[in-house]
Amino acid sequence: EDSPEDEDSDEVAVEENQNEAPKKSRWAKMKDWGKQKSMDLKGYRSSQEQASASMEESTQDKEETVQNLLGSKVPATYIEMFEFNATVMGFGKHRWLREVNRSFSDIVKNANNNARLQEECEVLALRICKTVDGDVNLSMYRSAMLAALRSMLPKTWDPNHETAWNWLWESVEKNLREILYKPRSWEPALLRLMSLWSEEEKVALRNEVYVRFFQVAPQGQDYFKQSDTRLHFIATRAMDMTSELLADPWEMTEQISALGLRHVGYGIPTHLIDPFANAFVEVLHEAAPEEEEALEAFRWSVVLVAKILVRVIEEGATIVMKAINANSALQLRKAVALAPRGERAQWLPTPYSADRLEASTCTVCL
Repeated sequence: EDSPEDEDSDEVAVEENQNEAPKKSRWAKMKDWGKQKSMDLKGYRSSQEQASASMEESTQDKEETVQNLLGSKVPATYIEMFEFNATVMGFGKHRWLREVNRSFSDIVKNANNNARLQEECEVLALRICKTVDGDVNLSMYRSAMLAALRSMLPKTWDPNHETAWNWLWESVEKNLREILYKPRSWEPALLRLMSLWSEEEKVALRNEVYVRFFQVAPQGQDYFKQSDTRLHFIATRAMDMTSELLADPWEMTEQISALGLRHVGYGIPTHLIDPFANAFVEVLHEAAPEEEEALEAFRWSVVLVAKILVRVIEEGATIVMKAINANSALQLRKAVALAPRGERAQWLPTPYSADRLEASTCTVCL
């Protein structure tokens, strides 16, 4: 058997042999380094190929989305071109953009009428607020709008057009930002305000409204000759419309327009509408002065209702509507005779307008 001393001597010999192993030359080290770099380069190329494939798939998906949007035709209208550019830019799924498009024609036509432009923007702000829960990036519409206009007018578009359309959207955006998020808190505040009073107190408030109105506009007594029940119904509807406008601006703008056309048939002067609205604001302010937010909501809403009514009455008070209001077939024939032959049908009330005038007393038969 080997002694412990022999085993120790064997281990020392092995260590000496390992130390005496030949070291790698500089050339061998460079060769190993080259192999390692080659392997790293292969891995880098593999990752690059994967990234390139991912980008190609993303581009292909976007092209498929664009093709689905276009279908088999090229965008020919502003709305189609706008939706195309919005999709390409990546924000075509925002529903509030479509709400702007629905009002955009009226906005452009009334760009030089500050009062009408503000009215359109206020209604649009209500619709956007009901469509979107979070924040709204209004600059999205500007980007898609300008891209659509440049595409539709490639030969005539110049820096002057760019400046003009930027100015228009800046005006719209300024009006929208003033009230864009306020209706979210206005609606519950206004409902809370209306629930403060009992039915007897509301009757007293409505009576006070008519007292204030007749003091400011005595001529109004000639048009409010109905029974007390009917007068209270009118005042109740006027108060309810303010909260309903905040809750459903689409339906209420249609109802207010219909009411305006009926007022054309009734022959109501437009200068009586503002005093009637102001009477409501004054009475409610005295009844609940501490409800500042609710009173602000009511004032803003009732003023908007009044503006829509005045506009519809003024736009609907054509010579044809005046003839219908007078219930005179002779005046109606004279009014229509003034229209060019190709436009006479357009001067007459459409079926849609006729539905709005269902409460009118017109009995003229053509």
